[in-house]
Amino acid sequence: MDNHFRHSRPLNRKMKRTLIIAAAILALASCTKVDKAQEEDSLLTFKVLGYLQQTKANTAYTGSAFGTFAYWTATDWATDGDAFVYMNNDRVVQSPSYAQEGEWGPESQRYWPKTGKLSFASYSPYTDGAAHGFSAVPGFSKASGFVFADFTIGAGTDVDLMVADFNADQTKNNPEYMLSGNTDGVPTLFRHVLSQIAFKFRTLENPNPNVEKSEIVIKRVVISGIYNSATYTQNNTPVWAGQSGNASYEYNPATGHDVVVVAGEEPAGCEVASRILMPQRLTAGTQTLELDYTVRTKYFSSPDWAEESVTAVKDLLTGEVPSWDPNMNLVYTITINPISTESILFDPAVAEWISTSGSLEI
Repeated sequence: MDNHFRHSRPLNRKMKRTLIIAAAILALASCTKVDKAQEEDSLLTFKVLGYLQQTKANTAYTGSAFGTFAYWTATDWATDGDAFVYMNNDRVVQSPSYAQEGEWGPESQRYWPKTGKLSFASYSPYTDGAAHGFSAVPGFSKASGFVFADFTIGAGTDVDLMVADFNADQTKNNPEYMLSGNTDGVPTLFRHVLSQIAFKFRTLENPNPNVEKSEIVIKRVVISGIYNSATYTQNNTPVWAGQSGNASYEYNPATGHDVVVVAGEEPAGCEVASRILMPQRLTAGTQTLELDYTVRTKYFSSPDWAEESVTAVKDLLTGEVPSWDPNMNLVYTITINPISTESILFDPAVAEWISTSGSLEI
């Protein structure tokens, strides 16, 4: 016989009563499902850094606020016929209120539902009407995605319009998306939907033998004939359609001073500040670059610099770049020749003798 049973003692009445109470408590506990979401509400927050292994190089979102639409489905976004509006262009901000949950969250705090799933569509910068180039509050639908009707880039504006990857079927702030030092809110990876255009300059050597040194001074850069208005539809191909307008944009040197380009030196980065412009297909004679510059030449024979003021106009259409596309950061390198490409030639001839006659008496 087992020793445990051999040495066991019969239970008295008090011990039996204690065991019955304990068994009842265990039975009650086993029939009660405890849901942490029912114990305390969970704030809905956003994470706007790169959130997957392949996106570690992405940088932090630095905007002041972005807009979010969220939809609740009982099962999932792809198959549910009904998607109920849970957030309708909510303004999402960075706030100390979310210090315990994540730095970004809706200005009016939102909480995760008990059941079902939320799917999120976000854009930046936030607008509640005709501001930042928007003609109205952006629309979002399952079929079209985001629609920005008649979005316009003003001459004095530089709006970085962005749309985040659609994030379907989320149920909580998920720590598995976290990277070191980042928050664990709804993954929100923004992509630029406009084009960013910049210029840098280089100059060729002056091949003339009497030249000691030469340089180019960039005075003014203007691009003209630029489409500045179009309608964006996220799920269309192409996403931008109906481009119109005839805008001009002046590029100022990033330093606030004239850009000086020394012959033989490669340009170090963009030497005029970039601009964010409307994506568009380039056509000959439409989008043009006007460049005002001064050629400064130091000849061995003189202590002074000779200066020539030049204005050049060129088409922006090139074989390498037929269009400005969404999320394209395009840097044109402009090579300036300090002299014309026409060599100095001579066409020698000898004038005919002028025949005449004369007389002389001695």
